[in-house]
This record gives sequence, structure tokens and C-alpha cells, in this order.
Amino acid sequence: MKGGEAYLSQHLGEMDTVEAETAYLESLNRYLGSFNLKVKVVAYDMHPQYHISSLSKEIAAEQYYGIYHHHAHFASCLAENGHNGRAIGVILGGTGYGTDGAIWGFEIFSGDCLHFTRELSQKYTPLPGGEAAVQWPWRMALSYLRQAMGEEGLSMGRELFERHFAQELPLVIRQLESGSQSPLTSSCGRRFDAVAAILGICYGNTYEGRAAVELSEILRPGDASLLPDPYPFRITEKQIDFYPIFPELKSDIKSGKDRTLQCGAFMTQ
Repeated sequence: MKGGEAYLSQHLGEMDTVEAETAYLESLNRYLGSFNLKVKVVAYDMHPQYHISSLSKEIAAEQYYGIYHHHAHFASCLAENGHNGRAIGVILGGTGYGTDGAIWGFEIFSGDCLHFTRELSQKYTPLPGGEAAVQWPWRMALSYLRQAMGEEGLSMGRELFERHFAQELPLVIRQLESGSQSPLTSSCGRRFDAVAAILGICYGNTYEGRAAVELSEILRPGDASLLPDPYPFRITEKQIDFYPIFPELKSDIKSGKDRTLQCGAFMTQ
């Protein structure tokens, strides 16, 4: 940005390869030269494991600002709508580093472009294997089932996933029971992943958001008028608890309820 103007680069994609890093630096230098810009301020994501955040600190600048992922979403909505005051924001996403070191993803904020207060959030759920659970929705399904129903939930998970993931399943259960390699997340996306896996719609995310996309596609045009009552949830101590979904989901699966109706009960929640 310079003089009230913002200059946008092309889409650069994930910064997880040497080629991507090279493309990023080349693009940055091209823009600095083309528009006669000098770097004064660098803003970066607060997630300590993001390579792009580490890379950004190597760029010569006068000031560096760490920004929380979901506050960036909130601020961008305010800016897009020309709102300079305080507001309430409902921020739903997949992965974003939070002020407490957990992975956020379903947050209700109050605040403005500079400051925010987390008023409500989805109740935390373990993310077994970290990024592996993002790639493999059945892992999140197992986590939700265990958190919601204990050993009964693990038993259901074995019934659903053992024939597909016999080797990995015991390891994931041990991770959940010990808490090792299982950071906490309030991610809305991971809850969609879990339900998609339980319903047998998607076990692996071969592209970002696949499980949620395929889950939504179960609902056919015209189904809205036929949808059942939404699955239950509760709000306690500033946490939105969606664990009550899963006993209901199990009951519907056992009774042979149409998968479209189960999906609808979840989606209309």
C-alpha cells in the first residue's frame, strides 16, 4: 500500500515449497521496483509454524505487525463495507492461530479493525495428528465421537473406519487418549469434516474444503421444505457446544434414516 492505494499481486498459493518461496520474493521485488515502493511495514500471520510468517520477518522493514487470522477476516469485512466503528462478527473457517495458542475456526467477535474481543466460540475438540486430521476427516470424526460419547463413541468409530484404516486407527485412538500430537481446535470446518466422514461421504480431503463441499451437495434443490428439525446444541460459559449432535447422528444412522435428512438436520443447525 502507498498513498491510499493498494497494489495486489497475482495469486501465489501455498508457501510450502522452494519454488513458491522464490515466486513470492520475485513478485515482491517486481512490485517494489515497478511502483517505486519502499517497505516500511510488514504484516504477517501470528501462526508460529507458517513458513510465510518466518519469511516475512526477513524482509527489511521499519515495523512488523503480527495479525491473528480470524481478526483479519473480521477487519476485512469491516473495511469492505466501509465500517469504521465497532461491530459484531461471526467468523467461520478452517484453521487460524488464536490468542491462546489453540486453532480457532468458529468465533464470534466484538471490536473494530484494530482490536477484538472473543465473545463466543465453538467448544474445543482435539485435532489428532495436527495437520493429518485436516487431510483425513475420519480422524476428526473419531475425535468428535470420543468427546461426545466416550468409549461408546470410539466403538462407533471402529465400526465405521476400521475396515478402511485398520493400521492408523489404533494410533489415532492413542493420540486422543493421551493428548499427544492433538492440539485443540474450535474449527467449524473440522466439524463439517467429522460429519461428512461419519456419513461415509468423504474420508480424505484431496482439495481444501472437499468434505464440506460434498456434504452440502447431498442436499438436492427443493429439499429445504422437507428438512427435519436441526440437531441440538447448547451454549454454556461462552462456548457453543455441538457435541449433542453426535448421539443424535448415531441414532439416525442405526434407524436407517435417509442420509439427506441427516445432512439437512446438520446443515440447518
